[in-house]
Amino acid sequence: GVAPEKYEFPGNSLTFYNPFGDLKNWIRFESKHGTFTCQDLWLYKATGLMLSGYGADPCTQTFCGNISVNASGYYAIFAGYVNRRGIIEAAISGKGGIYLMGESTFEFKADNSGYAGSIRLTDGVTLTVADEKNLGGAPTACTDAYPLNVEANSTFRPSQTMEISGRKMRVNAGTILTDEGVELTSRASVMFGAQGDNIKGGDGTWTLAAAGENATGAKVIVKAGSLKIAHMTALGTAKVVLQDDGVLMVDVNAEDENIRTYGALVRGGLETTGERITVRIDKPM
Repeated sequence: GVAPEKYEFPGNSLTFYNPFGDLKNWIRFESKHGTFTCQDLWLYKATGLMLSGYGADPCTQTFCGNISVNASGYYAIFAGYVNRRGIIEAAISGKGGIYLMGESTFEFKADNSGYAGSIRLTDGVTLTVADEKNLGGAPTACTDAYPLNVEANSTFRPSQTMEISGRKMRVNAGTILTDEGVELTSRASVMFGAQGDNIKGGDGTWTLAAAGENATGAKVIVKAGSLKIAHMTALGTAKVVLQDDGVLMVDVNAEDENIRTYGALVRGGLETTGERITVRIDKPM
């Protein structure tokens, strides 16, 4: 279902400002409309969008126009309850951070090259994008070494094959979900945390093509699809756990010609919860 009618804000801009900048007491804007359009929606210091309603019936809302996140060092919040879907067709710009939360799904659809802050997924949220430009441009205003954070049971889900080269990623008890036929290539460093299971889900492929890092005790669980290693130190010393349908792929045509065996790549160890370990050479020489 959808919320009732469309609504276009009559003024040039609409501004929300929280003088305290406190995430625990953030100021929320909740539209009741299926499509809300604002020429310039300004979100300052712990203010944000709340998807309408709650309950079992699915609800989709679309936001159009432009969204400015301009308080550097503070977060704007995008949140919603279960079965809520927010389609952000508005172009996002600014230097503040974006905090996505709640058991809802958000889709960033616009070219957000004018956005220079960090993005954090937490509390069960799912973010879907189709291209790196949906995540923003160069994260020059980000103080976090990892401008894309997937944590606390949240999910990052590319809707089509894409690469991420301009944003390092931290996965800490989060999921990278690639559907069948979809490949996500991480050409910037990925850091694996140890606060929970880091999951590769979906029947598609996630390729790690840059030197990685990890916290002590970190592990990556391949529940389905393939985890492809295209750099000698892509995993750091994280352990890899293959479930029944999970595959570890080795790209021997990567830049480092020493990539030959999974033993040299998975320095943290390799385990299986099924009856077999599947290691595939992607492009045999």
